[in-house]
Order: sequence, then structure tokens, then C-alpha cells
Amino acid sequence: MINLKEIIRKLESSVYREVESGLQLTQGENFLVLLRAYRESENSDDFIRHELGISRNSFYALKSRLHDKIERALSGNVTASSEELIDMLDRIPEMCYGQPVEIAQTFLLSIERELLSHDMHGELQVVYSALKKIHLYSDKYYHYSKLYNQQVAFALSLEKADELLGLFNRSLGQYLFHPTHEARQQLVFIRSGISDHLRLNPSRRIELRKLLIEIQERLFCNDAPDDEIPDLIKKLQDILQELPASVSKKHFEIAAAYLAFEYFIRTRQYRLAARNYSLLSNLDESICLYSHLAVTPLFFISRIVQLQHEGQISELVNCGTSEPFVRTGDVFGASCAGIALAMHDFYRKEYKSAARRLNSLINSSVFTEALHLEIDLKISLAVIYYKLQEMDLAISIVKKLYRKLRAMDDDNYLHVLRICKLLEKQFLSKNKLSVLQKDVYLIFRLKNTGKFAVLRHLIQEFDTLFT
Repeated sequence: MINLKEIIRKLESSVYREVESGLQLTQGENFLVLLRAYRESENSDDFIRHELGISRNSFYALKSRLHDKIERALSGNVTASSEELIDMLDRIPEMCYGQPVEIAQTFLLSIERELLSHDMHGELQVVYSALKKIHLYSDKYYHYSKLYNQQVAFALSLEKADELLGLFNRSLGQYLFHPTHEARQQLVFIRSGISDHLRLNPSRRIELRKLLIEIQERLFCNDAPDDEIPDLIKKLQDILQELPASVSKKHFEIAAAYLAFEYFIRTRQYRLAARNYSLLSNLDESICLYSHLAVTPLFFISRIVQLQHEGQISELVNCGTSEPFVRTGDVFGASCAGIALAMHDFYRKEYKSAARRLNSLINSSVFTEALHLEIDLKISLAVIYYKLQEMDLAISIVKKLYRKLRAMDDDNYLHVLRICKLLEKQFLSKNKLSVLQKDVYLIFRLKNTGKFAVLRHLIQEFDTLFT
């Protein structure tokens, strides 16, 4: 039980005057009587209560609220800014070694409450470590040791959740290159792992990471985005709004905006997508560096879809050509960025430069488990060769790809066989398309959806060729 009288008696004069002045300004008469009685007299609680003329319950509530006011005076507004919070944490040794136990405990408990409300578990380790020290010779030592150990366990769990989120995004990039059952099961396994960590250590910070995984699994791994995704994105945004401002929070907000953008693109809500696009469009160079939070390199492809639909492809033409920052070994990020840069050259009619970029990607890629990527790169290159009037090269690429897909006998890519045949005929002949060929293209568009959709960045070009 906290001894309020001892706390008030041991307050430094400057802190006492601050509390007293605050009560005078707010006309807290009963608070003032209690504060001064505890500071200046030896009267019992019953005597003070009778002087105030209040019941026992009211007196207990009065003491509790006065204690809260003293806590605020000791700790300040720790939520005002991260700098002030750091200052409070820096003051902990001073309070532990320079103040009575009652004052130090009040100071530490006030910080504890604020940190708990914001899930700031790393900082809580510092607070509980200090509480252990000041209660070394009391039974409370074991209570705070337990709380300290819980925070250490949570810190490890949060680090593991971060690791699982990163592994999920790396595996998701591989899955998007080649959506196999085995790759899908790996994603399910990782999602199950982070769910276990959330059950063991419930926290908004771990829940954030779980939501990023769950949203992406529903968004990218099914035949079509499901109806629960908007609610999950809203939940993600609500949690972020509750957390205090920090650099880490800003990064998660970008990931949330990106996933909202992808959802609206894939559900063809382009006006809603435009709102999130404005938050992301200035991150050309750094968007790939968020790939541990989400498969953000895919933004390069989805941006082309958005600009094509809005009739603003000139924005892509006019933007800079600086190479995006890509982490070493991030094949998915490098491939998405490379395709985007090639399309930038394509729309500027710098076809030779575009061909060089794609050839460089093709020569550096291993396609044994990246069929989806191979389709995107090689058909894009064939279309560029068509623009360069290099018909033999263009036809050779689509023929080889067609034969490979036929040999694989994969029903998921029948629509790609159709577009290969259409392209071959287009490259061979300059005659107008037949009604049958137009119908085949419409079938391709209808089937080119979900996780097996390909060549999203070339749809506008195909519409020009085949309609």
C-alpha cells in the first residue's frame, strides 16, 4: 500500500510548491486541505476526514486523485514528446540514488503506467530494473523481478515477430515469382508462428506485424482479394493511430498505405487508390527498403496500372530515372524495380535502353523456381523487340516460352499460352486482327486475374494491339 503521507512529507520543496500552486489555480480546496495536513500536521486520517465533512469512500477517492496529481508533478507529461520521455528515463538513476524510496517509487510507477499504455516494452525493462533495485530488501523485489522477466520475454518475442514478418515477405516475394503449393504452405507456417507469439505476449506491436502478414496473405495469395481485407486494414490503421509518434510508426504507416493502395488497385477502385498513391509516389528511391514490412517493390508495377487507368502515364515518363535502393540479395525488389525502369524507357520510346535493362535481368536470374517472373520479363522483352522491328528476336522469345509452358502442362498458365500465340501472329503479320483473335484476347483478359495474373504493366499496350 502506498503511504501518501510519507510521500508528501518527503517531497522536495520545489515539487510541493508546484503541486500546491496547481491546486490553488484549479480551486481544489479539499485537495489543498489534505496536502497541507499531511505535510504540516500529525492529524489522523479520521480527524482530517471529519474536518472535510466527507465519507470514507470520498476520502479514499480524494487520496487517490491527489496521489495522481503528485505523480504528474514528479514525472511531467511523459507523452508530450519522445525527447521528454527519454529525459524521464535518464532521471531514473538520480531518483533511485538521491530520493527517498517513496518518492522514487511514485516517479517510477507514473512512468510505468504511461509506458504500458503505449506498449513501450523496451523502456519498461529500465523501469522494472530500477524498481527491483529500490525494493532489494522487501518482498516487492520478487514481484518486480517477475515483471522485468516478462518484459525481457516480450522483447524476445517482438524480435521474433519482426524476424517472422521479414521471412514472410521474403517468402511471399518468392511465391509471387512462382505460386506453388509448397511456397503457399511456407507462408501459412510463418503466419501460424506469429499468431503463437501474439497469444503468448498480447501486444499491439506484435498484432501490427500479424496484421501485415494476414492482409498480404489474403491480398496476394488468393484468386481474388476477400471482403475482410478493408476491415483488417482499418484495424491496422487504428492501432497505428493509438501508438505514440516515432520513426518506427512512420514506417508502418507507409506499409499500411501501400497495402491499402494494392487492395484498391486489385479491386479496381482507382479513385480510392489515388489517395494512397499520393503518399507513396515520392518514395521511388526508398520504397524497396520497406520490403521487411510488406512486398513494397510491387508498388512499381501497380503504379503503372494506376497511371494507365487514370490516363496519366506521362507522369511515369516525366519522373526521374534514378535507380531505387535495393537490399543486397533482394531478387524480387531488383526485378520489380528493373521492370519499372524498363517501362519508363519504353514509354519514353527509348526501346534499346529498355531492352538492355530486361536482358540484364534475364541474364542474372535463375528461372527454375520463378516461372511468373520469367513470363513477365521475356514477354516484355519480346514486345520491346517488336517496337524495335527486331521481329526474329521477338518471335523467337515467345515461341520458346510457349514451348516451355506447353511442356510443363500447367493449367494455371493457359492464358499465357493464348497471349503467346496472339503475339506471334501479330509479330508475323501486319494485317488487321480477326474477330477470333480479338475474342482470344478477351479470354486472356478475363483469365488473367488473381495470383496467376501476369504482365499487368503491359495491359494498355495489349489493348492497343488487340482491340
